[in-house]
Amino acid sequence: MSEKILVAVADPSSRSALMSALKNSGYGVYDIGEIVSAADAFSKVNPSLIVADTEFTDWFLSQFRQAASRDLPVICYLKEHNARLAYDYLKKGAYDCITDPLRPIEIVDIVNKSLSKDVLSFDKSANQNIFDYVAALPLIKKIYLAAGSAAFIGIFGLLVYLAASPSVGKEIEVSHRNVTGVIVGAKSVYVSDWFTQSVYRYARARGELLDVYYFSDFGPLGLATDGASIYSVGTDSMIRRHVVNDAAKRLETAEEYTAPGLVSGGGIFAEKDFIWAGDTQMKKLFLYEIIRAVPPSPGALRKIGEYSTGAISPVAVCKKGDKIFLADGVTGSVFSGKIIDDRFIPQKENTAPPGFRVVACAIEESGFLAVFAGDKTILKRTKFK
Repeated sequence: MSEKILVAVADPSSRSALMSALKNSGYGVYDIGEIVSAADAFSKVNPSLIVADTEFTDWFLSQFRQAASRDLPVICYLKEHNARLAYDYLKKGAYDCITDPLRPIEIVDIVNKSLSKDVLSFDKSANQNIFDYVAALPLIKKIYLAAGSAAFIGIFGLLVYLAASPSVGKEIEVSHRNVTGVIVGAKSVYVSDWFTQSVYRYARARGELLDVYYFSDFGPLGLATDGASIYSVGTDSMIRRHVVNDAAKRLETAEEYTAPGLVSGGGIFAEKDFIWAGDTQMKKLFLYEIIRAVPPSPGALRKIGEYSTGAISPVAVCKKGDKIFLADGVTGSVFSGKIIDDRFIPQKENTAPPGFRVVACAIEESGFLAVFAGDKTILKRTKFK
C-alpha cells in the first residue's frame, strides 16, 4: 500500500484505535511520537495524510504543508463533539474532523475520501458565515456538524443541511476512485477497490457504510458472488473464493484457483458451478467450470470456453439467461450480446451519462446496479438493454 498516514494523537487509547483501524484497512501507519521537525518527518515517511489532535493540528496546517510543498490533507481529532471548534478547524484548512466514539468504518471512510478527492476549497472571507460554509461542505462533514451541534446550528442550520444534500433514494455516492466490482445482497451492496485492497459494505436503503473488509491477497480487479460465496480476480490474475473473517475484518481465501489462459483479469461473473472471466488485455471472455475441492485435493478451474470480445475490454461481466453484458474499459459503455461460435457478438450499446463510464455492474431484481465513475463515483440502479 503506497499511502502513508502520520498519526499524532496524545491520548493512548484514541491513538491505538485510530492506528488499528487504518492498519486493518491496509494503510501504512506511522506514530509520529515526539515531533522534531516537519522536514525530518517528511524525509523519513513522506506521508499522504495526517491525523492529529487539536494540540498538533494548528502546527501541522502551517509547517507541514509548507514542508510538503503540496496539498496535504489533515484530519483533526476532537475528543468530544464541538461544532464551533470543528467549524474553526475546517475553516483553517483541515479536511475533516473526527470525534469519539471512534468507529473504524467511519474513520476509514473519511480517510478514503480525503485521499481520493481534492481538499475542499472555499472563500476564507471573514464575511462567510457558518451556514454558507455548511451548505458547501461534502455530505460527511454536514453529517458531523449536524449530529454534534443541534443547539449551535439550530433549525436554520438543519434546513441548510437538508436543502443542500442530494437525494439518496436513486443513487449512492461513494468515495472510492478505483472501483473494480460490485455485488448485491439482500440488504447490502459490496464494492471492491483494487487500490485500497478492500471491499466496502453499504446499506442498500440508505447508502450508509456498514463494514470494511481488507483483502488478505492481491487487490481485486473483479468481484462476483454465486449467492453463497464471494469470488475475486486479483492483480495476479488468480481467481479466489473468499470467506468473511468478521473478527479481523478481512476477506480471507478459502480456495485459490489458477485461471488457464487468463492474462489480465477484468470483470467476473459467477453462476452455480461456473465462472465467466474477462481479460482486458487479450480482449477475451473465458468460461470456467469450478472443480470443487475434495480434501486433500484442492479445487481447480477447468476452462471450457474462450471467446473473443473484439474491441471490447471487459472490465465488468454480467449474464442474464443467454444474454451477456460487458462493460468496456475503453468506451465506458455496456454492450449486450450473445456468444456465437467463438465470439461475443454485441447487439446493443448502452452508453453511460456524459462525463461518466461504467466500471462495474451487478444484476438485481429489477435490472442492474451499475457503478459510474467520473468526477465522482456513484452507484445507480439502471436498466441495460
